[in-house]
Order: sequence, then C-alpha cells, then structure tokens
Amino acid sequence: MNDEFFMEKVLIEAEKSKDDVPIGCVVVLDGEILAKGHNEVEKKDDPTLHAEILALRKAIKKVGRRKIQDAELYVNLEPCSMCVSTMIIARIKRLIFGAFNEKMGACGSVVDLRDRFCRRIEVKSGVLKDRCEELLKEFFRGIRRV
Repeated sequence: MNDEFFMEKVLIEAEKSKDDVPIGCVVVLDGEILAKGHNEVEKKDDPTLHAEILALRKAIKKVGRRKIQDAELYVNLEPCSMCVSTMIIARIKRLIFGAFNEKMGACGSVVDLRDRFCRRIEVKSGVLKDRCEELLKEFFRGIRRV
C-alpha cells in the first residue's frame, strides 16, 4: 500500500470531526493501520485532543509501549508543535501530511521542530495536498458564513 492509500483513510477519518476542524490521522505499523483519530477539541472542550494525539494514544495502548519507532503517522494537515513533540517522544519513524499549516505548522511552515531535538523524523509533505486543502477550506467557508 502506498502513501495515497493511507491518506485516503485519513480523509475519511477527518470527516468524523463534525464541528471540529476536519483533521484525521492514522498510525501505520508494518503496512497495517494500527490506530485512527480525528479532532475532538471543540467536542470535548480540550485543546489537547488533536487527531494526532488521539491516534498516538490508541496506538501506544495497542502495542503496550510508548515507543513505536517503526510506525508512520499520516495526517491531512501539517502538525503543530504539541503533536510533533509527541511524535518525537513516541519515536515515530515517518510523518506524512497533506496540506501545510501556515498558522501553526511545526515541520517547516512556522517552525521546524524536527531539527531541534536529538531524534529526527522523516517527513513527506504534499500527499493528496489539493484534497486536504479543499476539505479544510470548505470547513472554514462554512464557519465564516455563519
């Protein structure tokens, strides 16, 4: 399976975000989806409930250890500093994202935390970029109409 296949799963997960910013995430280990998550920040009024954090929590629980060094994390929007830091601590091997996050991105858009720590994450950006951007633009257009 390729990166586009898993990003399709991310977009399906993002649609579950309801009133939250439509961010979806899947954690992949050995070519299989280990865990999924979608934003629940607004739903549960908790700023830590980003899709990446929720998916990582599920993945860690499933494997029974906090280090999942062979795992890959797919998300439709470039992660923020909280999420990148958590990925580094969890020892994620590879991060794949679709759209750049010009407001809070921590993999090059605003800051690049990958070079600030002792461990580096391989990053691939722009996977299904147009579809990821359109999903987010559509959400924010809907908010601005209200």
